Amino acid sequence: MIVEETLGHEPPRVAVHGGDVWLRRNIGERAIQDGSGREVRQWVCEMVHFSAEDATAADVERDFGALWEEHALDGMTDAERIAALTFSDSDAFDALAELGDMLAEQADALAELGDMVASLQGGK
Repeated sequence: MIVEETLGHEPPRVAVHGGDVWLRRNIGERAIQDGSGREVRQWVCEMVHFSAEDATAADVERDFGALWEEHALDGMTDAERIAALTFSDSDAFDALAELGDMLAEQADALAELGDMVASLQGGK
């Protein structure tokens, strides 16, 4: 399961310790005010944790994307998994619709360019 993690130090993208593996992405720093009004730096990221007895940091780094996808849904109920996949499908459909709109705009622009070229050539 993907968890938002907040730390007081910059975390590594990959950590492997005693069969436990942590993957982190979208690592960023932010400033917040503590209880006494002082500015404190925090690091936030998305994190996935799983167990892999024979994992090495080099192997995990090499396969980061595939491992993230494989373990992103770990620990979720069936209902949570279905909701996550449905949301993902919805995003894909929205992206395809947007690409279709972009292609239509390009076709219109090319037609307009063709008209401009024709008018420059004297309407031929």
